[in-house]
Amino acid sequence: MDGENSKGKRKRSRFPAPLDELDEERRERSRQRYQDLMKHYEDHPLPKLTDEDRIDLAKSALRNHIGIGGERHPRIAVLFFIELTPHSASRGAACQHVTCDDRIEEDSYRIAVHPGMNVYQSPDFYHVRCFEDLVDFSQGAYLDRIVPVTRYNARMRGLKGRSISYGNYLLDGGAERLILEWKSSMGKLIDRRDGVPIEPMEPDLNDLLRKSGSASYQSKIIDGMSRHEFFNLSTNLAPIESDGAEDQEEWNLFERYLSMTFDDIEDLNEPHSLSDMLSEWKTDKFLACANEDKLNDKGKDEKEKLGEKAIRAIRRLSSIPMPDFQSALLG
Repeated sequence: MDGENSKGKRKRSRFPAPLDELDEERRERSRQRYQDLMKHYEDHPLPKLTDEDRIDLAKSALRNHIGIGGERHPRIAVLFFIELTPHSASRGAACQHVTCDDRIEEDSYRIAVHPGMNVYQSPDFYHVRCFEDLVDFSQGAYLDRIVPVTRYNARMRGLKGRSISYGNYLLDGGAERLILEWKSSMGKLIDRRDGVPIEPMEPDLNDLLRKSGSASYQSKIIDGMSRHEFFNLSTNLAPIESDGAEDQEEWNLFERYLSMTFDDIEDLNEPHSLSDMLSEWKTDKFLACANEDKLNDKGKDEKEKLGEKAIRAIRRLSSIPMPDFQSALLG
């Protein structure tokens, strides 16, 4: 018989009786305990987290994610990719900063933490300035993870061949050169502060990276560098724009946009030097490349202030350097 065992005794139910089968007294006690609990939390509410508290928790979560100061050691190195936000059918990716409600606009520079902290390990996106709230780039453990997305490392970011061939996510030349110079300068300051010997760069390579474009620059092939890359660095990506040997005021990308001289260790304490640099470059890039009829009077005035030489240089550096597809196909 259902509900009885082989000895004819009624089986004991494995499940408690539903609430509607309890007697009225037990239901009343349950209601009273619930009301007492709610009143306790009304009289003694949990402390509300401030924005500062939430940011501190986010900092701690990021430190743990990348394996700083803890026992966790990620199997895959977590990198901070700086990339150009691609055009999208959506309104742009949401910034993952805990206090930011804004989306990241197309054609803006953004940070992609890859792999991300989400369950799928897909990249977490941040405005550059928001991300600076969570990290300390005066520490090598953070600075060393900065990677500008370029033609040579796009696959590290997990980009597909089609995205790379279309130039999606890749930085324009000016942003690429600025980020690399900023990272190098910050690294040297960290080494100086920590008493680490600084190895001088090979002179010909240093001249290529910092003097190309100048009328005084003497071009020299760099051992181990492809012709394609040498051509890029000495022409399209040259940091200097000159009107010739008589030019006494050559335009210099690094002098114009690096917000600090990096001569003083105190420069490490500037928390927004990266975002300030990229923001100013982005503004001038827009002005230099915009048609006059698309600008209002203020925009036209600001563009005129740039000057013909600067506009020429900014337009050149606004293009996105592409991979050497010909060499890749021909081997």
